[in-house]
Amino acid sequence: MQVTHFQRKSRPLGNFSIESYFKKIRALAPSDINIKLCEAPVYSNGLIDRIKIIFHAIKNQSEINHITGDIHFITPFLHRGKRILTIHDCGQLHRNKGIKKAILKFFWFTWPCHSADQIIVNSEYTKNDLLSFVSLPPDKIKVIYIFVPDAFKRFDKPFNAVNPRILQIGTAPNKNLVNTIPALEGIPCIYVIVGKINEAIKELLHKHKVKHEIIERALTDVELYEEYKKSDIVSFISDFEGFGMPIVEAQIVGRPVITSDRASMPEVAGQGACVVDATDVQIINFGFKELIWNASKREDNIAIGFENCKKFIPINLARQYFDIYKSLN
Repeated sequence: MQVTHFQRKSRPLGNFSIESYFKKIRALAPSDINIKLCEAPVYSNGLIDRIKIIFHAIKNQSEINHITGDIHFITPFLHRGKRILTIHDCGQLHRNKGIKKAILKFFWFTWPCHSADQIIVNSEYTKNDLLSFVSLPPDKIKVIYIFVPDAFKRFDKPFNAVNPRILQIGTAPNKNLVNTIPALEGIPCIYVIVGKINEAIKELLHKHKVKHEIIERALTDVELYEEYKKSDIVSFISDFEGFGMPIVEAQIVGRPVITSDRASMPEVAGQGACVVDATDVQIINFGFKELIWNASKREDNIAIGFENCKKFIPINLARQYFDIYKSLN
């Protein structure tokens, strides 16, 4: 069986990479499934470049055509075989308004979804979110969770209750640093932020006297794992996520997690996290204090996290992709 993975043009290294994720899936493919990669020749910027991407995709069709994310708009133009579309989240539809939202909705979601034979999303939350924007039969959408890179392993270390190292992955607006930073005021800690920060975030850190370290360069999986190993708590109190990979990464390494009650995060974390209201600074503050001062609560968080992350074993999740390919062949 011949499968083609259609992929956006590779971007600079980030904390979660669609490119590296599907590379791992290809590496796990059985011998009876041949998966080739078709990478877009240009970045998806502007009408002319997107037309180039569409024509390039048309030339590289096969029996099973899997659009792995981002360049959803090519889906309606692939007619030679079956079409699978992976949608990682509907964030663009939440962030935009007016004519821009209408264009994005039609060309990135409505038309591609109706053209696809199968849609894959990474959480039940994303499935329900997609259905709130596009009218589709629910059974057309399959939930397959995201697995964590092999670099991440369990690593036990003594917890530093005096001056814990709190790891924050990502700095985009949805990561909710505007509420997390004030919540850390008065808590002795080192807040380690992985990602570029703007002047407003710098001012917040200064205003609330939060001791911090900033890692602005992109990290490899191995380098990111080292940051998890050094951490005492992982903070991921986003107000929106399609999945929330740092939650699972932290659970695999064995770190207590504080996360949000919004979007997909309770689903991904299971019972293995301290879940707080992302909009309430006082509640977030209490959550941090509970993890720092309550050893029993913290150890329960870690133990349940170890069990929860078993849902994200790579080969088991990759097989779900392969089963879909075979069912459509």
